[in-house]
Amino acid sequence: MNDATTTNLNPERGCMCIEISIQEKASNTLLDATLIKQFKEIEQLPDHEQNVIIEVVTAYIRDFKAKQNYSV
Repeated sequence: MNDATTTNLNPERGCMCIEISIQEKASNTLLDATLIKQFKEIEQLPDHEQNVIIEVVTAYIRDFKAKQNYSV
């Protein structure tokens, strides 16, 4: 089995698609059922609301990492 990452053009979707290996997919899979459920609900929101949530989560993660890096 080839675990290499490949990139190809998907004419049906009109975009570049990145195909990742099965191992990469497995390691990138969400395991927390609650998070999965919430992300599925977020997907149903209009784009603007999705973007707001992404900005908030991004800011929270950034601040959390900064606290970790500067903690004593």
